[in-house]
Amino acid sequence: MKIFCYNDSGIKYESDKKEDFQIFRVQAINENLQAIESEFFPFKTNENKSIVKDDGGNHIRLTDIEIFQKGYISLADLKTVLEVKAKAKCSQLIVSGFTSLALGSPYKYDSNMEDQSNLLANVARNTSVKHKCTNANGITFLMDHTAEQIKQVLEDGSVRKTEILTRYRELVNQIASASESSIQSIDITIEWGD
Repeated sequence: MKIFCYNDSGIKYESDKKEDFQIFRVQAINENLQAIESEFFPFKTNENKSIVKDDGGNHIRLTDIEIFQKGYISLADLKTVLEVKAKAKCSQLIVSGFTSLALGSPYKYDSNMEDQSNLLANVARNTSVKHKCTNANGITFLMDHTAEQIKQVLEDGSVRKTEILTRYRELVNQIASASESSIQSIDITIEWGD
């Protein structure tokens, strides 16, 4: 079996010795190479077999769908990859904040785990509170919120989180039931409402 590594310029390094794979893998980590144990070229090529570059001069990697189309991974493996990426996107969006009109104009509220706990604690106080939010100019303040306003902020955050989780569940179901042809139309990067 040949061992292959590709650098970002598409230059291939190879060996016939299985023990060389560990050396290649270490080199891959140190030199930003991709080390694999079978023939796999991770970059897009044009009809002349030249590596395609984006506007910034970076080599364009194959998408997960393209890797599947070329037969490098199975349908089951592709489904797993897409589900993992959908879950990561869902998790990232849940903690990326949300917008509320509770103060009469749009303010952005952080939503990492600590922010969610702080918001719940402020709602539980059932009184006027100061709560952190960011205005349209990107300036963050501790703003006064009435008990009703802070409850509205919690409601808006809950609606946003539910939208994200609903989209995630729809994607997982779509991925799980996808055939070889229908899976190619699934795009986990769009339609999250972000």
